[in-house]
Amino acid sequence: MEAILKQILEKLNSMDEDIKELKNTQKKVADGQEALTAGMNKQFEEIKNDLRILKEQTVRASELQSPVTDVQKQVDDLATDVKLIKRAITNQ
Repeated sequence: MEAILKQILEKLNSMDEDIKELKNTQKKVADGQEALTAGMNKQFEEIKNDLRILKEQTVRASELQSPVTDVQKQVDDLATDVKLIKRAITNQ
């Protein structure tokens, strides 16, 4: 009977050590998961910031495009006017 109790006690001690080891492993996994989550959150914030900057730049570029197009058309019209004036002068 004593031998059986000794075996049970040894088995319980072994199981207790296994449980402690599992708890340590679980804590390491949880710590790693927290670090990973923090890193991902930081990267997402950086991406959101980059997207915000891109949106702002796109808006500014769009606002500038219209005046540039207008100026380009005026320059083209001036070039045509200059050609007409040259022809008019040379044909007189």
